[in-house]
Amino acid sequence: MRKYLFPLLGVLFLAVLAPMSVDARQAEDAKVDLFYYYPSTDENDNYKLTAAEMAGAQAISVGSTVNVDFRVDDFKVYKLSLAANQVVRFNDAKNGEEQGWVSYCFYNSAGERKYYYNEYTDDYDGAVIYSDKAETYYILAYSNSSAVSYFSITDASFRENVTQKANKGTQFAFVPSVTGAYTFNVKDSNYKNVSMSISAVNGEITDYKETEGKYTSSVSANLTAGKTYILSVYSNGKYTLTLTKSAAADAVAAQIARIGSATTSNGAAIDAARAAFNALTPAEQKAVSNAATLTALENQYANLTKPSVAKVKIKKVKAAKKGKKATVTWKKISGAAGYQVTYGTKKSLKKAKTVTVNASKSKAVIRKLKNKKYYVRVRAFKTYRGQTFYGSYSKVKKVTIR
Repeated sequence: MRKYLFPLLGVLFLAVLAPMSVDARQAEDAKVDLFYYYPSTDENDNYKLTAAEMAGAQAISVGSTVNVDFRVDDFKVYKLSLAANQVVRFNDAKNGEEQGWVSYCFYNSAGERKYYYNEYTDDYDGAVIYSDKAETYYILAYSNSSAVSYFSITDASFRENVTQKANKGTQFAFVPSVTGAYTFNVKDSNYKNVSMSISAVNGEITDYKETEGKYTSSVSANLTAGKTYILSVYSNGKYTLTLTKSAAADAVAAQIARIGSATTSNGAAIDAARAAFNALTPAEQKAVSNAATLTALENQYANLTKPSVAKVKIKKVKAAKKGKKATVTWKKISGAAGYQVTYGTKKSLKKAKTVTVNASKSKAVIRKLKNKKYYVRVRAFKTYRGQTFYGSYSKVKKVTIR
């Protein structure tokens, strides 16, 4: 066995030391070319999109995943329509330390090179761009690695508190609806140097204050309604970004507080507060300090002004001649949203079953019964201000199944 093993090892050793084949060397060179590749530019270091490239651009949209097949010395052109003040993130399919990300150049509808927010992704996960007006934009994309197979486009707006993992920075766009003070906090239980900042795209920032601690960082500032701001979070772990104070949320909280207690005459004020609350983003809704009070006021007002629901009168309960079933008919109640039919083998109707019938019906067929005596009752219900109100049950009727 040894006389065969040592020659075999020698062959393998020489194979390792042998120079690459031409094909292998070309493949390796291709990787290098790909890594250092950049589209040809003019004297101002700008690549000019041609009319043909713009005409042949592939249409993409926010929320889509774009499959790519990048080659050496190659790029692709896409077009993306955005609304005014919309901010989107281009997420790479794969990030590598030296290779494996997509690079982008952005152009307006005239094909002119535009430098948007955070085009380059060295410090952040994904390129973030914003649109100052509704327009179709063109994106020239080229890859530093053939390992990249797709990229995705997502809305970068901060609307909900975020918990996610990161290995570098992440950016979000925030557009306040009310001018005033806002505070954001980021916390990472595993990365003690987590930090964040706010920068203005097209608005003013005053009273800017940063507070940093171990595993946490917060930023407070006065922001202008309708303007776009970028929240930049830097973390190397799993972090949670939270809106802890919002001028918009504070305005709604004050509106709720002014209502006081529920009366039969302040339903309009309660409805207005609910509409204002619903207009907030999910993150801002969580920052409303007295949101539970609004729900309580709605319930109190609904009980004060609840509709009356008349008692149902059963016409008859009839057992079928064939099959283990019975039919219950009743007189309709005006304005009812539906009916509940309760039946069981005990006169007390304990452990009874209940079926719901819609308002358009005035009868129900009860199936899968046994050879027993059954007791049946019916009640109507109405819905009002998100609540359900029930009328009294009818008199109990009985039917025997044979």
